[in-house]
Amino acid sequence: MRSAERDAALRFLPALEKLAAAWFPRVFERAFGYGFNREQGGICKAFDLVGRRPINDDMPWWNLPETVRTAALLMVLLPDCDHGLLEESALSCHRATMEHYAQPEMAYLPIQTRAADGRPVDVIPAMPDADPLYHTGLSLIDVLRLGEIEQRAV
Repeated sequence: MRSAERDAALRFLPALEKLAAAWFPRVFERAFGYGFNREQGGICKAFDLVGRRPINDDMPWWNLPETVRTAALLMVLLPDCDHGLLEESALSCHRATMEHYAQPEMAYLPIQTRAADGRPVDVIPAMPDADPLYHTGLSLIDVLRLGEIEQRAV
């Protein structure tokens, strides 16, 4: 990137930050509200925004820790926004993971996919995963790192 392009991009950052602060929490709230199954504790794979209904209501394990990471990232990046829904969403996803997916008898290896009624189903969530805890771990390690950043900022 040339210096003039870089300077122009840097001048745009304050406006982008204001835009992000205004829209990112709202987008998160809508997406979480549409996809999260409060009764069974999981997030559907696909949601029809026009019809306002799930297209694929299978609930894979991986989107729960990803949602925790997203909520934590938004709280760190946008310290002045209302964190109530972000905190509630992260806690709901953590509870759903521990109560409905994690299998203590199998070293907490999660059930990969559950149906909308909560029962485990033999459906591969996206592609076969030999180590689903690796991906969960990546999300949660990022959350811990964000916590460290937040503590240093205080």
